[in-house]
Amino acid sequence: MAGKLRKVWAVIGSEGKIGSNSLAVVGWDLVSINATWFVAKSTIAATTPVIEWVVLGEKTFASDNETVAQATLDYAVKSDEMRVELPTVTDLTQAHINDKFDINASQQVVLTAAWTQVQLVEIVSTRVGSFKLL
Repeated sequence: MAGKLRKVWAVIGSEGKIGSNSLAVVGWDLVSINATWFVAKSTIAATTPVIEWVVLGEKTFASDNETVAQATLDYAVKSDEMRVELPTVTDLTQAHINDKFDINASQQVVLTAAWTQVQLVEIVSTRVGSFKLL
C-alpha cells in the first residue's frame, strides 16, 4: 500500500528534481536527494534519511535517467501542515500518538524504535496512521 496525502498546504513543482536511474515511484511516495544528488525514495538507510518531497503521480525513470533522459519528478514540497497516511509494519496503539518514527525501503513506518522522519498524529486503522513529516 502506498501512502495517501491527507492534508497539504505545499508548493507543487517538477523543476530540477531529476530521478535516479530506474527509480519507480507511485503517488505519495516519500523522496529525497541521494548521495549523488538525484531523487531517491526516503528510507532509514543512511543514504536518503530525510524526507523532502511527496511524489504526485506514478513514474518509472529510465536506466540512464541521470545522464541521458534527465526526466524530472512531480512533487509536493514537505510542509509542517502536511499529513500523509502511511502503513505501519506492526499494529498502532494510542501509546504511539505523537511518537516519532522512520520508514523502511517499502515506505512503511517502523514502530520498533523512535527516529526522526515522521510523527504519528492520528490512528486511521490498526496498521495505518496519519503522520506529520519531520
